[in-house]
Amino acid sequence: MSRWVRQRVFDPPSAYVLSSQARDLYYNHEHAFTLNRISLPKPERYKGDEYLDAFRLAVKNVSEWVNENL
Repeated sequence: MSRWVRQRVFDPPSAYVLSSQARDLYYNHEHAFTLNRISLPKPERYKGDEYLDAFRLAVKNVSEWVNENL
């Protein structure tokens, strides 16, 4: 079992770390979301791990866009 898998299974990241990773994902692809008119909650409106709930909505919106456009 790889180190990365063991770390995720036996020592999962905190909600804060997950929120930070979600923010990074948003900012790394923000231009694509805007270009494709995919409405997503802005991370700066949420403190700490509060962004996780907003990110769940973001994933839902992206999923709906994929179903409608691909």
